[in-house]
Amino acid sequence: MPVMVLSWLGLGVSAQFSAGAAPDEPAVASSLVSYAFDLNYQEIDQARVLETIHVKLQRSDFRKEPPLASRGVFRGLLLWGTRPEQAMPFIWDKGRGRLYLDLNRNRDLTDDPKGILASASRDDSQIFTNIHLVFPTTAGDRPVRLQVHLNSYPAGSVRASVGLCSYWGGAGQPARAGMAVWAHGEWARGRRHGLA
Repeated sequence: MPVMVLSWLGLGVSAQFSAGAAPDEPAVASSLVSYAFDLNYQEIDQARVLETIHVKLQRSDFRKEPPLASRGVFRGLLLWGTRPEQAMPFIWDKGRGRLYLDLNRNRDLTDDPKGILASASRDDSQIFTNIHLVFPTTAGDRPVRLQVHLNSYPAGSVRASVGLCSYWGGAGQPARAGMAVWAHGEWARGRRHGLA
């Protein structure tokens, strides 16, 4: 995936003055120089970026749902970003340690086998790993590997944090060659985010 980095270089400024005459207009030479970097999608085992994302809970059932526990079930939307197409319906069956993601966003949580995730914990805090998603962004759809941390609270609220387990980097030196990572629902180019 080539990424263009653009920079302006001022190559010179000259001016001539003579006694009793108005100065000539300065001649400015500038050039647009571009550099192309080949960036490759890469995955890492530990999350290097941790971001809190918004959760919009709902009381009503989805159109189709898997069999769920009678208590400790949370339904709603994970709001990955500000764009409506980035919202993803989910069900967290806390008692069974299951997270159901509606990957095709059709509000049917029974037809996404890759969206069924398990946690070893049955506590109020559970981690779901190895989540492969494709995010729609202004720059196009981008694959990403995440881990999701879900926490429930006595008042019935849920907090979600997302750990980034993938990045786009150059061969050998990803942070120095430039990369694109997902942050706050969009792709940030050229940020290190602790991946150096």
